[in-house]
Amino acid sequence: MKDFKDNQGHYYVDDDTVTKWNDKDALSGYMLAQFEKDPTYTQDDNFPIAASAYFKKHLFLGKSCTFCEKTSLWNIDTKPHMDGGILQLTTPDHVIEE
Repeated sequence: MKDFKDNQGHYYVDDDTVTKWNDKDALSGYMLAQFEKDPTYTQDDNFPIAASAYFKKHLFLGKSCTFCEKTSLWNIDTKPHMDGGILQLTTPDHVIEE
């Protein structure tokens, strides 16, 4: 698990476009700007909920495989994690070649 955390990347996924970001703060700023451009979202009382849903839909964590040279991407809600001392893995949401 330590290796996964140390070597993971942050990715923005939108339709068929996948971009890797080394700076989480820059990615957050970019995602907020993209969210604000989306005409289906408005700045009202539901803004924090809608923004959170947008981030969950488009923010992924990735891990590269040294053997096949592909990167597996997991949504924030489905990323590998420890549960009771056992590593919990799910099927990646996307697999890309870098």
